[in-house]
Amino acid sequence: MKRKDSKELRGLEDQDLGKESLQAKKALSNLVFENHQGHVKNTAEIRSLRRYIARCQTILREREIAVS
Repeated sequence: MKRKDSKELRGLEDQDLGKESLQAKKALSNLVFENHQGHVKNTAEIRSLRRYIARCQTILREREIAVS
């Protein structure tokens, strides 16, 4: 999964941003599972994926606040 930077994420529609967040959550779940089995060589990937999910959710929340 290719991750987008903040500028690209801000250019997405709300639905697309939600889908992006959901895909990242699924990828994180798989990565954590593989890590517990000892198959992940780059454990820093877990941290960066968590941050990516947080970035997506933050942008969605900013939009919710701006609307209300």
